[in-house]
Amino acid sequence: MVIWLVDDLGTAPCNESFEGDIYQVDVTDLVEGKGNDKGILQKRIIESTTALRAGRKVVLCCDRGIVRSNTLAIAVMMCLGLTYKEAVGVVSNKVSSQAINIDLLNDALQAVNLIRT
Repeated sequence: MVIWLVDDLGTAPCNESFEGDIYQVDVTDLVEGKGNDKGILQKRIIESTTALRAGRKVVLCCDRGIVRSNTLAIAVMMCLGLTYKEAVGVVSNKVSSQAINIDLLNDALQAVNLIRT
C-alpha cells in the first residue's frame, strides 16, 4: 500500500504493484545508517525530483516501505523547496518519526547540499 506523503510523492514496499502513471524509485540499495554513497543518494534524489517536476507521481520503494523510503523522501521534498523542518513534519505526521533514520538522513542532506551547489 502506498503511503502518500504529499499528493504526488509516496512510499511503499518494493514488492508492491502500482496502477496508473506512477514512477517507482527503488532505494533498496541504500543503507539504514551511515556510509551511503553520496553519488547513489544524489542519483535517487535527482531521479525523483526530475519525475516530480515532469508532473509524474513518484513512489520511493524499499523493502518494507518504512525507513529508507521515508527518510529519502525528506531529502526529495527539500530539493523541491520545503525546509528541513517542514519535510520532517510531513513524514512524521504521516508515518511517525521512527520511520526516519538520522544517519541516513545526514548522508542524504549532504547529497542535497551537493545538488544545490
